[in-house]
Amino acid sequence: RPEFILRGVLSGLEFKQLQQLPPRFRLLAPFTTKIDLYSSSLVCIPPEIGRFACLESFSPYTSYQLHFFPYELLHALRLSDSCVSTRAIYGNFKNCMPFPLLPPDTESTGVPSLQVLAHRAMPGTAHDAANQLALPEIC
Repeated sequence: RPEFILRGVLSGLEFKQLQQLPPRFRLLAPFTTKIDLYSSSLVCIPPEIGRFACLESFSPYTSYQLHFFPYELLHALRLSDSCVSTRAIYGNFKNCMPFPLLPPDTESTGVPSLQVLAHRAMPGTAHDAANQLALPEIC
């Protein structure tokens, strides 16, 4: 069964330094059944993961820089086994890594910031919702 084990294809230093999978990663899509990213330094999973039609197992366990998964992962219809550390993704008292910074505004990214969304959700309040909104501290 074709497996992609990131730790097995890179040297130790390369493995720790790699933050994004290369574009050629999509070439594995037609036949890969398992993706093991255990303890990687990846900060994102490319949307091409949705093209992995044969993917049955996905394990980004303890990838502490990874805080979200692409929507396209839902297109991997055979995916039935995964191992994800919620502590690694969301953090807790044992892992005090900061959450990724949100974009400051829509002008630079085209995506509304958290402050803009909060203001839209609570318009006309006595205090500006965008100024009151703060992310909780984990540590």
